[in-house]
Amino acid sequence: MSKSLAAALVGATMSVSCRASGLQSNASAKTVTVPVKDGLVTINLDGQDVDLLLDSADFEMNVLDGHWYEGKYGQGACKRRGSGCYFCPEEKPCHFDGKEPVYKVSYVGNTRMESIYRNGSLSLGGHDTTDILFRVSRATHVDEDSSLYGIFGLGMPKNLQMFSVPPNVKDVLESLVDNDIIGRLSYTLRTNTTQSSDLISGELTLGDTPVVESNATNYIVTYMANKSDTDLGYVQASISPLRLFDAEGHLLREQGPALGRPESYSIHIDTGANAIFLAQAGLLDDIQSKLQLRLIREGYTYEEVIGSYWRRQNYMYVKEDVVSFLPVLGFQLTDEHESVWIKILPQHYCNEGAGVWVIKVREARFNILGTPFLRAYSIHVDFTDLKLALFQNGEPPLMMT
Repeated sequence: MSKSLAAALVGATMSVSCRASGLQSNASAKTVTVPVKDGLVTINLDGQDVDLLLDSADFEMNVLDGHWYEGKYGQGACKRRGSGCYFCPEEKPCHFDGKEPVYKVSYVGNTRMESIYRNGSLSLGGHDTTDILFRVSRATHVDEDSSLYGIFGLGMPKNLQMFSVPPNVKDVLESLVDNDIIGRLSYTLRTNTTQSSDLISGELTLGDTPVVESNATNYIVTYMANKSDTDLGYVQASISPLRLFDAEGHLLREQGPALGRPESYSIHIDTGANAIFLAQAGLLDDIQSKLQLRLIREGYTYEEVIGSYWRRQNYMYVKEDVVSFLPVLGFQLTDEHESVWIKILPQHYCNEGAGVWVIKVREARFNILGTPFLRAYSIHVDFTDLKLALFQNGEPPLMMT
């Protein structure tokens, strides 16, 4: 997970409705479509292919200084996919010694960077422009357990001057509109439900408007309402407390204390996060308890139950043959008038391994829906109409009772 401290989990509130329709692009719109693999999109800057993390919690195009990167990680390190490297041209070298303005940024995970800004040519999904502004960065601190990425941001803050950026900086979507690459401040992320990597794979379409299909189900439309100039333009929803359900959608009894909070709370939908993070102490205890009870009912012995899972460093691991006995995660998207159930199955919130799966649900000080949620739902975000659409991936609706 890589995002600026500016992603302080404030953003848009939403009004919810459901429709029996599908998520498909309007072909007449001016759009760009690019593949997403393991959370990365590939762009071309000044003739150089650069892999960047697709991050809805950021708003800029931020590449890593290739000369610095290979000096730190070794010759040829920039050839590694996901390095995010960009080499400043010899005729226009990047100066971080004060010869040009240097800007500082901090990210969640205690990563800190210093940056300069450059204009260059961009090629994205077969569309070209000769004048795009982007950030070139060097890390000044990276924690051992953090990953370092360049970033392709999808956020749209209302007031960029809240951040340490030059006055001519625009967010990525607005820059693409201004350069006549896309026609709308919107994007659709169609996600691949079969991938098991930490970050999402699928297809990103920028600038599109979805049209209605009559043969699809569980197309959830929400309306975002930014409240003030301090809103950061990230996709955030109000949800009900998390509940645990069986495979048929029935509420499991005796919800634990972590699931007993009565009030709704805000949660951030983040394409750059690799898990579900919830500020609910004891959440994994509740999941573990429901797994134990289910295995006992299925006839597992005490020794088999205890040997089927283990906990380590705020993660829970389960053997592959008991994954199907894990509970379904369920919560409601809510507003003042309506609500709709969201379900996240074990195959969405677990990462597959060699006979062992890791549960990608973590207790934290903040609330984020990352990769597991985006395996379950494709999303469309429209900053022009302030709309968000969720489309359930590959599953018939599961009625929650």
